[in-house]
Amino acid sequence: MQIKTFRKLALPLSILAALSMSGCESDSADDDGDKPDDRAGGSGSYTINTSGGQGQRDTGFGGYADYFEIEKYGNGDLEVLSSGSANASFSKTTVAGNLGDVPLIISSDTTILGAASGGARPPAGMPYVIGNSGTVYISPGGGTAIGNDPADGDVVTGIEIQAGATLTVDSDSCCTTYLSVDNDIINRGTITTVDKEESYRYDLYINVGSYFASGTIEQQGLQIAQDGGYVYIDADYSIVNHGDINTSGFTGDMNNDGGDADYIYLYANRRVENTGNLTAVGGDGYPEDFYNSGQGEYVELYANWGDLLNSGDIKTSNGDNSPYSENAGYVYFYAYGGDLINSGNIDTSGTDSIGDDGTYGNDIYMEGNGGKFINSGDLITRGGHTTDSGSNGGYGGDIDFYHQGYQYNNANDDQLDGDMIISGNLDTRGGDGNAPELNADGGYGGSIYVYQDSNDQPDIERRVAFLGYSAITAKGGDGNHAGDGDYVGLYNYSSGNSYKGNVTNEADIDLSGGNVSILATSSQFDAGYSGYFNMETAYNKGVSDGLDSHVAKNTGDLTLNGGTGSINLTSNTTARSRYVYIWGYNGVSNTGTITKIAGSDSSNNGGTSGYGGYSQSVELYSDHGEVSNTGDITSTGGDGEYRGGYNDGVYLYGQSVTNSGDIIATGGNADATLTSSIGGYAGDIEISSPHADITNTGTLSNTTGTGETAGTEGRIVVGDFCTGNC
Repeated sequence: MQIKTFRKLALPLSILAALSMSGCESDSADDDGDKPDDRAGGSGSYTINTSGGQGQRDTGFGGYADYFEIEKYGNGDLEVLSSGSANASFSKTTVAGNLGDVPLIISSDTTILGAASGGARPPAGMPYVIGNSGTVYISPGGGTAIGNDPADGDVVTGIEIQAGATLTVDSDSCCTTYLSVDNDIINRGTITTVDKEESYRYDLYINVGSYFASGTIEQQGLQIAQDGGYVYIDADYSIVNHGDINTSGFTGDMNNDGGDADYIYLYANRRVENTGNLTAVGGDGYPEDFYNSGQGEYVELYANWGDLLNSGDIKTSNGDNSPYSENAGYVYFYAYGGDLINSGNIDTSGTDSIGDDGTYGNDIYMEGNGGKFINSGDLITRGGHTTDSGSNGGYGGDIDFYHQGYQYNNANDDQLDGDMIISGNLDTRGGDGNAPELNADGGYGGSIYVYQDSNDQPDIERRVAFLGYSAITAKGGDGNHAGDGDYVGLYNYSSGNSYKGNVTNEADIDLSGGNVSILATSSQFDAGYSGYFNMETAYNKGVSDGLDSHVAKNTGDLTLNGGTGSINLTSNTTARSRYVYIWGYNGVSNTGTITKIAGSDSSNNGGTSGYGGYSQSVELYSDHGEVSNTGDITSTGGDGEYRGGYNDGVYLYGQSVTNSGDIIATGGNADATLTSSIGGYAGDIEISSPHADITNTGTLSNTTGTGETAGTEGRIVVGDFCTGNC
């Protein structure tokens, strides 16, 4: 079909049956989701950090850390490895675009005009929309625009914007412009909206068959303090975007706050593929006159039935240079029935403040249902710092990964067709309170939660693997009321008689409590307690499953110290070192050093305060297999003027036990010259097997703490024999 009147425009008309978009860059992902996704490189180069921020040195509180947890259900291994790196690349899609019978080809800068329903039509041959319908007509000229009427002109079925050309979309109504075609939009140039308002950009909603782009969408603010306008692409089929999209706010000045960003939402009923940078950042503030920065906004990519592939960087932070700022926007990825693959760096961090709290980071959430789940990008959602007295560092946002099956054709079970492979730095730390004066607290860290469920597929192994990680840190922030560390949990809850599943950690882990920043004697200052470490296989597997399955293996060094520098504590729990628990149904192997030193109290006033922290237990258990330990284990109670911290002991239990590590489980000391002071009791050390199948070559020590009354003696049990307080 040809539009004769269209020739009056200086725009060539053609009908494209197909468009080939080149894309041979090495963004390719392997077709399988198994170990070929592990490529060389990245050995020990990535870190995970959920720590709290630092508090101000005089009276500030340190921020609390948050947890890192992996929870796996179904057949297959859970691994945190120091080597390897996830391969999250993919090949850019070569697609055939369909512009339909009435295409609009934009070869030079062109505006799609807006007409009111009942208003005059634009000149003949001009493209236009009526009201907020988004339908694009080719004007026949003259007369009244009606809407949904053949007299309004031919309806455009697809649009191509050629390289170097800009398509500007106008609207007769406030405050959103609508662009709707039944077939495809092919954007090799630029799409934007008319800049009609001083304070904000009009939003852009695109409804399309499919959207294919190597060009940009520019909806950022263009003048001082102007807000960006949102971009919402709603595709009946697919979105294949290789161009940048920007909805950021513009910088403020001495009379105006920075402009706010608006959101970016890419929704497709089938595939979403993006390699462009997506930016929804608030405009910078003007701190000299106390004008604030603008707010960042969220970015969502949603593939309703197909792959979600992203290699573009995404940033949703609020603006810089601000006495006060709003919080960052979140990022949300969702794929159903296809792969979720990301290699883009994502930053949803808060920014720093000079006149209020540091702003909060916002959450990064990725959910894959049915296919592979691969990430190699850095995911950063830190809280912002503050230099304002009486204000706090911002909280870090959370990171969540969900990977589970999907139902195909109303099947009774959920299918999961790939592994979860993760690399890249993950950072949810709280911001620091850096005020030069009083009462600036550190922000809390954000959590990282990882979940996989493949329970409906007992015969297929699905793996969760974090590759190339040297360290996991969840420490409390320093301050004169220091923050607590938080836990790391690695849980492989495979179930069913035929399921297999080991759990392995090779990263060094530090969950220590925060330290008191300076010494003072006039009041109580408390250090933080540590987090705990849990590592477990399933509990209901028999020997028939094979002794190579349901084994817990740790090679990383574990540090769970209570914070130092407490003054005048009245409880053993404040600066305690929490527990280590490693369970493997068919075996436990530990080669890492385990260090658990509870915090000491520095009081010396001769009173009834001054408690050292206590040290909770270290337990390595196997119900059906061997427990093998070669790492040194040091567990000590903290010293305190009035009470030494006690010790809960070290326990190695298995069908057989081999130990060559030195094990220490001592109580903390109290001041033996202080009336009524009591030393911490020693912990028990037990190496036990129901068959007395034990080999021990390590040195075992569990001395009591000193005090006017010394701590209670502990016992040492090796096999069937006991020494000490038996």
